[in-house]
Amino acid sequence: MEKNLNYSDYIYIGLELRTIKRGCPFKVTNIHDKIRIENSQNNEYIINQKKLENYILNKDFNDCKGHNSYEPSIAKYIVEQLEEKKSIDDFLEKYAYSEVDIDNEISQLCKLKNYIEQLIKTSKRDQKDRDLYNPKI
Repeated sequence: MEKNLNYSDYIYIGLELRTIKRGCPFKVTNIHDKIRIENSQNNEYIINQKKLENYILNKDFNDCKGHNSYEPSIAKYIVEQLEEKKSIDDFLEKYAYSEVDIDNEISQLCKLKNYIEQLIKTSKRDQKDRDLYNPKI
């Protein structure tokens, strides 16, 4: 698990989820001091963050301890977000260029452009010299 996991980076107020075993809908109503949810009967519950962290670490979301265990659903959602973020970070790390890389690429392209221009000038000069020494009849 990410060190110092900030839940507000992954869940938000109004997030609608379903419990894993029964599929009962609930939504997140608070994430600031404690994570709170509201179920479909408008009952509010405080999420046990220790349980939530254990579900995130173990990734065993089907091991629900209660008939409406909200922690596994929230943990599963967070893990999916973490995996998506990791995939994006891995992609960016593999394919994204830093500003230094881009500057280096531009510098290399400029050098190549100058080299090609020199070749063209040399080629034109050589062609003129050949025309002078080998006049067409």
